[in-house]
Amino acid sequence: MKPAEETRDAYQVAVKLLSQREHSIQELRRKLARKEFSSDSIDAVVSTLQESNLVSDARYAEVFVRSRINRGDGPMKVLASLRERGIDDELIDQFLHYDDAFWISRAERALDKKFGGRLKVGEETGSDDWGKRARFLAGRGFAAEIIYRSLGPQHG
Repeated sequence: MKPAEETRDAYQVAVKLLSQREHSIQELRRKLARKEFSSDSIDAVVSTLQESNLVSDARYAEVFVRSRINRGDGPMKVLASLRERGIDDELIDQFLHYDDAFWISRAERALDKKFGGRLKVGEETGSDDWGKRARFLAGRGFAAEIIYRSLGPQHG
């Protein structure tokens, strides 16, 4: 296949991928490489897509962060996922910058959805229940401080 034909085919594949959802530049490069397009074609396609604003790491990060927060993920999990997708720390900070009160409310929302509510202050629950909830939040990517502030003191 001629280089111009390959680049055209790579462009069509990339546009189809982007029509389904936002992609980071790194994700798009990986997917095109898996389809065995040459690095020259991939570079040309990505450059063209960036110039026409069809692919944007900033837009991707904004959409990704909002989506992950809405599904109940905590900041550490979102941060790790963005880094895996090639988003630089400056963009991550721009879209993942929320205060502790925001993350506590998100942790409480995740607890409500999973367990039907928070542990009540003074409620007689064992440390097993507290631990189960703490492990759930840790798995969702919430920091220890946010977990403790969301759950309150451990009883049992």
